[in-house]
Amino acid sequence: MPVARPIETASLSTRSRMAWRHDRAPAAPLCSVVVATSRRSPQFRAVDEIDHAIIEQLLRDGRLSNVELAERINLSPSPCLRRVRALEQAGVIRGYHADVDPAALGRGLEITVLVELTHKDRATVEEFERRIATMDAVLECRRMFGIPDYVISVAVTDTAAYEAFYMNELAELPGVGRVSSQFTMKLVKGSSPHAGGPIQAP
Repeated sequence: MPVARPIETASLSTRSRMAWRHDRAPAAPLCSVVVATSRRSPQFRAVDEIDHAIIEQLLRDGRLSNVELAERINLSPSPCLRRVRALEQAGVIRGYHADVDPAALGRGLEITVLVELTHKDRATVEEFERRIATMDAVLECRRMFGIPDYVISVAVTDTAAYEAFYMNELAELPGVGRVSSQFTMKLVKGSSPHAGGPIQAP
């Protein structure tokens, strides 16, 4: 199988990716930053300790003003802004996103779906991925090495909604052989930047 890679998918009624919290609804809207782990611009210098400090603060609060950010990392505003812009232009900081409670949007039930294909020719794989990327209930789809062929994150209202998604959309995809649905009991640690500790500089 080809190299594992995430497939961009629709998120609810919009096409933007949103980081969802499951532990509690925030008192006020939060904003998180998405940081790239690879594919940096070849012209970009190595990320240093100051860059790591900037990223850490933006992971904690993506709505910080430049003045507030500069104060937190003990840097004057002008060079701080230049560094942020350089991180954005190099693709290290990929974007800023709202951190939304999924239950408030009627998507409180998350399921991890493991899919194995019966046919793995190029045409089947490409059509499977093209169609899965258009499904609103799908938050993320990853093509994997080995078995399963795909790991898919799905968010719906309840089990009835998932059954409808499974029968009317997932089961209709080309090449689908075995499907295993794993329902989340508890989110111990998620993609929210608030769930982890500080980023350590190398």
